[in-house]
Amino acid sequence: MDDNKQSIGNITAGSMITVALLVDGLQFLLTLSVLLLPLSLLLTFLAAAGFGVWFFLLGAYSGKGAEKKALVSLVSAIAEFIPVVNALPAVTAGVVINIALSKVKDVEKKIGKNPARARSLAQARLAGMQASRARRANAAREQREDAAAQKHAPASKEREVA
Repeated sequence: MDDNKQSIGNITAGSMITVALLVDGLQFLLTLSVLLLPLSLLLTFLAAAGFGVWFFLLGAYSGKGAEKKALVSLVSAIAEFIPVVNALPAVTAGVVINIALSKVKDVEKKIGKNPARARSLAQARLAGMQASRARRANAAREQREDAAAQKHAPASKEREVA
């Protein structure tokens, strides 16, 4: 895996969250009927297994911080096995938290966990933003000055003759 490549891309993250929302919505509907409770438990098992495999294939369960992600997945799966609690969006919460942890890991990998480098990158970005803001302010000031100069400029010779 490249250093610049994200472990979970934005499109994949959006897809995972969409699927998690669909699973949670279906579980909510299945929870409304006591007769469909076994089907809800089956859906919970399939969702936990499916997202576990999906995160594993993306490499989210490898490296430092993998224990946190596995624990988040386990807690969300256990919450979904509790009959009344499974109406809450625990799968979606688990997926969002795991994606956020992966994004944090990607950022840490990108800056190399070097606080001085991170600070210098932030300062360089801030300096660039300030320079851009100063250029826009100067351009706006020049436009105002030009407009004021044109407004107060003497009339053309044609107007003076007439």
